[in-house]
Amino acid sequence: MPLAGILCAVGAMVGWGTGDFFIQRCVRHIGVVKTLFYIALVGAVALFPFVVHGLPALWNDPLSLLLVILASTTMLFVGLFDFEALKEGKLSVVEPVISMELPITIALAIIFLGERLTAIQTLLMVTIFAGVLATVTTHRFQLHYHRRIMERGVTYAGLAAISLALTNVIVGFSSRVSSPLMTIWALDAGLVMICLVYLVFDGEIHTVMHDWRKRPREILLASIIDNAAWIFYAISTSLIPVSISNTINESYVAIAALLGIVVNHERLKIHQKIGVAVALGGVATLAAIS
Repeated sequence: MPLAGILCAVGAMVGWGTGDFFIQRCVRHIGVVKTLFYIALVGAVALFPFVVHGLPALWNDPLSLLLVILASTTMLFVGLFDFEALKEGKLSVVEPVISMELPITIALAIIFLGERLTAIQTLLMVTIFAGVLATVTTHRFQLHYHRRIMERGVTYAGLAAISLALTNVIVGFSSRVSSPLMTIWALDAGLVMICLVYLVFDGEIHTVMHDWRKRPREILLASIIDNAAWIFYAISTSLIPVSISNTINESYVAIAALLGIVVNHERLKIHQKIGVAVALGGVATLAAIS
């Protein structure tokens, strides 16, 4: 299995683990749609020089065009549901729900992409998922989803998990059919147009430049890191199975937890520390045997 694919999956893990901090700040300060708009705009502009020569081929390839349209659509729902969940809900409640994207993604990759896993890979994936759940769960009763169904943000988190799993598989397949950079650029370009239409009809378009002038550093960091993470993910899925890539980068929550300890001096419970160790150890082992 290509080492480059494993390294890119790790790059996506680090990118999402660090990028969520800036995304959360942007969402709370300027709103969900404008955050999506800025991230997509930065990505579309930055990647355009690298894909411009391939645009005629994309336009003339119905399958590639359909895939990037689907990716843009599902990513829109990911952004709306995920960001709303983070905005409205408690992080400790919504994160275990969002992390359900991993088993859903693996199931979809097996069903639609025909991926096959060895017994040891499957065991390591289950171990990593258990570590991720332990990391993001501050209390054991948070694993009883039926007891949390009325919590704010949980419905959005569940929809985000489903949308994200669909996006993962579509982006992975599209990256193989066309190219990783073309997939992410087309995804960003589609999001820019959708968000722009929404902002115009919602009467918020005049506030876009005001928010940029007020918070350029936050917006730029969130945009660069998130787009870099998706590029790494797209490249990894063009080289290694989607299920393997997603299992590795899903441990971004462990990275975020470590950042919380180091940067924000947060305190984790013993089971959370064990979860971080299990998740990152499982990722290292999975990468090594793959």
